[in-house]
Order: sequence, then C-alpha cells, then structure tokens
Amino acid sequence: MPSQESDGNFIYYFYEVDAMNEPTTVPFDRFVTYVNKHPGTQFFLFADRCTKDKIDGWLNNDHVTVHWWKDITPELDADLIPILAEALQPAERNYGAILEISPSVSPEELSSICYGTELCSAGELMIARDSKIPNNIIQHYENIFNPECEGEDCNPFQKEIYNGWALMVFYEDNEGDMGLPHRPAYISVYSSGDIDDSFFDWGIMKSKLITRY
Repeated sequence: MPSQESDGNFIYYFYEVDAMNEPTTVPFDRFVTYVNKHPGTQFFLFADRCTKDKIDGWLNNDHVTVHWWKDITPELDADLIPILAEALQPAERNYGAILEISPSVSPEELSSICYGTELCSAGELMIARDSKIPNNIIQHYENIFNPECEGEDCNPFQKEIYNGWALMVFYEDNEGDMGLPHRPAYISVYSSGDIDDSFFDWGIMKSKLITRY
C-alpha cells in the first residue's frame, strides 16, 4: 500500500536532469528496463500537445491503448471579427490523450510514442504502480484544458496521480531557450518507491526538491 506522512501528504522527489549529449532513447531504455524488472507496473502517457496524425498513429499501434483523446485547441471568442479570428487561429489543431503503453515496448518505440513532431515531447510519461486507472482520471484530466480551470480546480487530477499510484512521472522540455545540446528533463519520483538518485545515470542532475501532495 502507498505510504503517507502523518499529515496525509504523499512525498515525491522532483528532479531536473539535463540529458545533454545523450541519445534521445537513453532515458527510455532505463524506463523499459525498470518496468521489465517490476512486473505489474505500467506505462501511461498523458499527452497535451500532439497532432491528429499522432493520435491516428497511436490508435493503430499494437503497443498502445488509447483511453481518451480530444481536440483541446482553445476556441476563439465568437464575437471576434471573422478576418481577425482567422488570423489568430492556430495553423494546426492541438490534441490531448491518455495512453496505456505495453511493457513489452522497446526503448526506441517508447521514445517514438512519447515524442511528437520535431522531437517535441507529447506529454508526461508515467510509470504507474499498476494498470488500474482511477475511476475519475479521464474527467479530471480533461478538466485541465478547460480555460476556467485554475489553481485548486486542477488539483483533483494531481491527487489522482500523486498518491502513490505514480512511481515516476517524466517530462522533457524540448522548447526551452537553453539551446542545443541541452535537453532538460523533469522527473517526479515517489519517495516510498525504489527509484533513487542512481537511476539517473544519464546527463547531469541539476537539482532535487521535495514536493508534497
């Protein structure tokens, strides 16, 4: 059973790792190795920036179960002048999705699933304690993309994830201003799990913080 502190919080370590000069598949090799050594654990991807082509690829991928997907492109105010609305409209629609990924996936395939176009991260990759999805996780995740969802309103999704179900959550920032060869990654690790500092043997560890949920 997941353990809590006396105040009811779940403790996670938040790492920043710069995977500079490392092949993009290296972290995914570590993730696949971990899941294979821990039967019952499961990959999930919470995607928040991908194209319809990427969604179609996931739907046709034998390693992927798509539990939910939706066009999450912000809608413009209907009162805008049509010409202005057209000018402001994104060139490409943006989609969100929740994927379950087979533990039998290869590091190369997992990397391909998690990256969107031009090697941009499609979202957050999670190693879960098990494959049982919380009952309300889809609704809570969808609510995040509601423009009216702010602050405390978005907490239900985090509480569903960071309660010991998520053993590790990985997100790589490929759109920052650090420039090549820098590739900053952010990883949340459950404190009562068995992932520690030695797991991050790629790149350079920049920081480690404690977060309570």
